[in-house]
Amino acid sequence: MPESAQQFEEKREYFRIDDQSQLAYQIVTAAEATLKKQSLSPQLKQRAKWMEDLEDIDRVSASALTDVYEQSAGLVTYLNALNQKIQILLEALIEISTQNENTPLQHINISEGGMAFNSQEYIAPQTYLAISLLLRPTSRPFLCIAGVVTCQVLDGEGDLAYRIGVNFTDIQDTDRQTLSAHILRLQMVRRRAQTDLSSAHHSEDS
Repeated sequence: MPESAQQFEEKREYFRIDDQSQLAYQIVTAAEATLKKQSLSPQLKQRAKWMEDLEDIDRVSASALTDVYEQSAGLVTYLNALNQKIQILLEALIEISTQNENTPLQHINISEGGMAFNSQEYIAPQTYLAISLLLRPTSRPFLCIAGVVTCQVLDGEGDLAYRIGVNFTDIQDTDRQTLSAHILRLQMVRRRAQTDLSSAHHSEDS
């Protein structure tokens, strides 16, 4: 069975962050609550394959760049800049394709151990969900199994009338690492933004 609400509170020891993501889920039985019995949609499967192929290319490139650097540091700088340009173009293309899909962005609160999101339907605690999640801006998709531990009624949220809290019960190590890196990246971006804002205010006051 999914973990208790007390265990959910314990998992809040993970750093949690507010984010936006494309999220889809379906209720599964206890017998189906394993990644081996679930699959991504065709669109997300294709997107996952693209990301895996790019990661393979990055690993090969990193090794090759080490050898190239010994001969020309300038060439390595150029190739790194070119790689960043390609990555930006890829993210822009994925963003466009994402906007054309029917799954809207949702505000979520997420950690390595679980997440919370709003839902139109009541989902009882001790229910299992198969969740497809698409992180931004990398658009790296992954599938996880989660156990519902809380379902709270929300006021003034329109159709999204319930706040669902879940613990991840089955998630691939590579996806957990991807999620950890995503959370760390958001932390760094937001801290940098706060630092820049503080510096701007300091400059205005001086």
